[in-house]
Order: sequence, then structure tokens, then C-alpha cells
Amino acid sequence: MSHIAILEADTPMPSVAEVHGSYGDIFKRLLLNAKLDPKSVIKAYDVVTKQEYPNSLDGVDAILITGSKHNAFGDDEWIIKLVNFTKQAIDAGIKVVGTYRIYSWFPASYS
Repeated sequence: MSHIAILEADTPMPSVAEVHGSYGDIFKRLLLNAKLDPKSVIKAYDVVTKQEYPNSLDGVDAILITGSKHNAFGDDEWIIKLVNFTKQAIDAGIKVVGTYRIYSWFPASYS
């Protein structure tokens, strides 16, 4: 059983959210439809508004950061926190993947 944390760095357009839910909901469905072990823990965290994160990186096998209209070089509190969390995860050897425009978060974690 694996534990995947989905970090929601944005919200879908209202018309998309109305039909498909949050980005966390969308990616959870995609992962389960891809035959990920149904016993896997897949939890979404709102890192923008609620600034939610896993309590600990212990037991987290992978992190998926959703796409965002924002970039990693802003000075908003949530951006700084996400960049630092991403660095901690990478340094801990956790697999981290980002979707749409999230490529800028990885270098920012080390600048």
C-alpha cells in the first residue's frame, strides 16, 4: 500500500469543478483508474487557501503537485511554504511530480 499526497496549487475553473470536483478529486480518479492499488492512501491537500500539508513526510511515497496559474518565484506565504516543503520532500528521497507549469517549483526549491 502506498501513500500519495496531492498538493492542490490551484482550483479548476468553476465549470470543470462543478462536473469533476477539485484537482485532487480528478487526479485521485485517474490514479485509481490506472490500477493503482485500491488500498493506497491518496489524500489531497489545499496548499493555497488552507495551507494544508501532510503532518509528516514519514510514510509518504510520492507527491503530486497540481498545475497552477502561479509561479514558484512569488513571495506569497503559501508559495514560499510550498517551495520549502518540495525541497524537504526531494531531499528526503520522496518522488515528486508536478503537472502543468510546476517545473518551475523544483529549481526554485534550490535557489
